[in-house]
Amino acid sequence: MEKNKLKAFVRYANNKIVGGSLILANFRPKIGIWKEISTDLCCEFSSTSTTTAIPLSVDIYFIPTADPIVDVGSNVSDWNTFFDLPANGNPFTSINFDIINNIVHLFGGSHIYIRTEIFSSFLTDLLRIVDTSFAIESGQSNALQNNTNLNNLTLFGATSIPSNFASGCVLLDTINLPLVTDIGPSAFANCTSMTFVYLDSCTDLGYSTGDDGVFFGISGNNIQLTVPIALMTINGGLPDGDIQYLMDNNTVTVITI
Repeated sequence: MEKNKLKAFVRYANNKIVGGSLILANFRPKIGIWKEISTDLCCEFSSTSTTTAIPLSVDIYFIPTADPIVDVGSNVSDWNTFFDLPANGNPFTSINFDIINNIVHLFGGSHIYIRTEIFSSFLTDLLRIVDTSFAIESGQSNALQNNTNLNNLTLFGATSIPSNFASGCVLLDTINLPLVTDIGPSAFANCTSMTFVYLDSCTDLGYSTGDDGVFFGISGNNIQLTVPIALMTINGGLPDGDIQYLMDNNTVTVITI
C-alpha cells in the first residue's frame, strides 16, 4: 500500500499539478517517505539537492467568481457540516483558504464518504477535487454528477466508485484513482473531455466484463488509459467491454501495469 501511495504521488508531482501549498515544477523526487508532521500527513521528498515536506490535504478548487466562504463558511466546522461529518467519516481538523486562487485546503479527515450531489450548489463553480491525503474513500451515486466545470478528479485514497459518480462532467479531462478497485456503471458517462485516466488498481469496470456505460458518450478524443493488464483480456480474451467501447470511439493509448 505504501508503495502504491508513493507511486501515485510521484506521478502527481511530476505532472506539476500538486495540490496544497506547493506546486512542484521540474522536480524529480528520488526518495519518498510518508510521515506524520504535527497532525497533518506529509510526504517528504528528497532530491539530489533539497528535501521538501509536502502537506497532504483535500483541495477543492473553485472558479474565480465563486465564494465558498460565503456559501459554506470559514470554519472547519462549517466544512465538516457540508461533508456530513462525522456521519460520513472522520471530521477535518483544520482548514486553510487560498484566497488568491480560490482554493479550500482541508486537513486531518479520514474514511470520508461523499454524499449524493454534494456540490449541487456549485454545479458551474467547481474546478478540481484533489485529495492527496487519502481522506476520501468512496461516495454515493451521482455525487459529482453534472459539475460542468470540473476538470480534475484526483482521489488517492478512494477504493470504490459508484454508478453515475461523475457522469455529465463535460470538462473532466483527468481522472486519477490509483487505489480504486471497482467502478460502477455510467460512472464517467458523458465526460466528453476525458484525456488522462489512471486506474492502476481497478479490476472491475461496471460490475461486469461487458459494456456497462462507464465511458458512454465519450468519442473523438486522444486518451491515455492506465489499467491493470488483466482488464485487457478479461472479456473472453478481449478487453473489458467498457475499455473496448473507449477504444472503438477514441484514439486510446493503453498503459498496462
